[in-house]
Amino acid sequence: MGKQREGLIEDAWIYQFLYCIYEEVSEVT
Repeated sequence: MGKQREGLIEDAWIYQFLYCIYEEVSEVT
């Protein structure tokens, strides 16, 4: 379960990072 939890945290970080970029792109557009 430990590995699974770490994977979920990593995915959440990636999604958060992509969301930040998406917001920046939205503002520019």
